[in-house]
Amino acid sequence: IYTHTHTHIYTYIHIYTHIWLYTHIYIYIYTHIYIYTYTHVCVYVYIYVYTHIYIYTCVCVYMYSCVYVYIYTYFLRCVCVCMYIYTYIY
Repeated sequence: IYTHTHTHIYTYIHIYTHIWLYTHIYIYIYTHIYIYTYTHVCVYVYIYVYTHIYIYTCVCVYMYSCVYVYIYTYFLRCVCVCMYIYTYIY
């Protein structure tokens, strides 16, 4: 009987910022950081900021079979931020 005592912990942080100005010129910043440790855990943070004439509804898509917590909120008039974190262990 084989027992796998030390699993990998995988921590992935992904931040995506997209700002669309009224002049239809948009600026977006895309960053992602992932950390490897013991015990496979995937942490994914997605932040989407959208500025436009109207409030944009953020859509966060989750990947694989991670269990995820989805939180989105509107702040100010035309800015939307959405973030979700999911983790999985195997």
